[in-house]
Amino acid sequence: MNTLHTPSARQSTSAKPAHIPYSVSMGGLRGARAGAQMGLQEVQAFFPGLGIIGNAFGLMLALALMPERVQVPGALRASAIVMILGLAVAPLAAAWVNLRFLLRTENIIGLAPVYWLMLDMVTGNYAMEYVNQEGAQTAFIIISLCTCAYWWGTMSRPWYLPGSFLRICQFRISSDALMPIILLCFGLAMLRFAIPCKFDVALMFHSITSARWNAPWTRGSLGGWDAFTDHLSYFGYLLPTLAVVMARRKSWFHGTTITALLCAAIFLLFLSQTGSRRIIGVCLGAALLYWIMDQKKINPVKLLVAGGSLAALVWIMQMMVLTRGVGMGQVGLETAGRAAAYSLQGYKVGGTGMAGIHVDDNILRLAQAVQIIPDKLDYVYHQLIAYTLVRPIPRVLWANKPEDPGFSLQKLMNAQASLTFTIVGEFWISWGYLAVILGGWLYGRLATLSSPLFWAAPETMAPMFYGYITMTLFVGYRSMVEVLLFSYAMMGWWLVTWVLSKFRR
Repeated sequence: MNTLHTPSARQSTSAKPAHIPYSVSMGGLRGARAGAQMGLQEVQAFFPGLGIIGNAFGLMLALALMPERVQVPGALRASAIVMILGLAVAPLAAAWVNLRFLLRTENIIGLAPVYWLMLDMVTGNYAMEYVNQEGAQTAFIIISLCTCAYWWGTMSRPWYLPGSFLRICQFRISSDALMPIILLCFGLAMLRFAIPCKFDVALMFHSITSARWNAPWTRGSLGGWDAFTDHLSYFGYLLPTLAVVMARRKSWFHGTTITALLCAAIFLLFLSQTGSRRIIGVCLGAALLYWIMDQKKINPVKLLVAGGSLAALVWIMQMMVLTRGVGMGQVGLETAGRAAAYSLQGYKVGGTGMAGIHVDDNILRLAQAVQIIPDKLDYVYHQLIAYTLVRPIPRVLWANKPEDPGFSLQKLMNAQASLTFTIVGEFWISWGYLAVILGGWLYGRLATLSSPLFWAAPETMAPMFYGYITMTLFVGYRSMVEVLLFSYAMMGWWLVTWVLSKFRR
């Protein structure tokens, strides 16, 4: 069994990477880069000081460039661009030291506001309805404040991961043991779609071409007993990563690898019908991160392959958002693919006239929320935390379980779909600036949890869990409840491996 190692104590599974004093000057970066050539593990892999300074300058420029009329589509483009540059300073500095450092959880989460909040302002796909200049300014301020608090949280020594979890990460699992796990996870995950279809395989495959709300497995926001079947899909979230693990153990064209890839592809095909781009992003993103982290050496060619895979993932998610309202069966795969490619190039396609990468309207909803709370409605205080913690309890077992965290923008706006405004907005509605600072700091502490896994040896299971934890925190930036929901997949892994270990004994 291979042990996880860190710079200070390679034999200790709970030891932490050494933090070398860092100078903000370029001389400090040159010294770090020279140190990286002698030994990666002796160099600090992220730069929170630069993150805080970059965000501060980015915010000042963004506020200076903000126009008086912010409602017009694209009005906040200049402010968003300079804010993105400020957010990217620290991760790019880490990549300059060594390309592998760009994959640190701290750096990836440091870029999360770019994806979840800033990109839509750059593309300017929609108007900032009911938002005034003060509301937009406050939104920018708390985004920057939360990010600075996040980098502050990464400065302290990492929290310890459970010893039992680290021991699981040490395993060099064989392909013979891996294949039964893949098949069991696939079987359990597909029950999520088979049970509502009464195991009618023809109906199952016909339904994946329908609109997201027309499939037999679709349910309302307040589920009953059918909510239990939803949890079965969590067993499949690791299937793409496990397929890549098999490919690394065998080869991409080995029979067992092809079987694992088919299982992952079939599951993702059904999962894509739901229109949940974030789930597809986590599943495939975690697999991509594992493939990179499991390499003994990362070079520009491998990063180029990873970049091409990431572009393909963006294209797939763009197809999903364009077709989920009517279904792939009505649009056609070829037409959907071309439409997604045209929209990513900036052309307006589809009934909504969407052009460019469309993430979500999180920045719009965040600005609307800060104008409502606390001027018109009071903070929700502890209700958001309570709502998140009780989320796993089925409503059939607790009929009076809270339906929202005490504030529902969806109800206020009479929207049919749920409206999210990222964890920044969730912190704000909880207790204003204080919650934004404390919440950002806590998220920085969570981002450092996976540090021991980053330094783990390739061919163990550590890179798989590292990739999944990182992607869980990345999608958790959209809403803190996502961190809880995506953690079910790791619980499912523990359950499956425990059951199989009993049979093997």
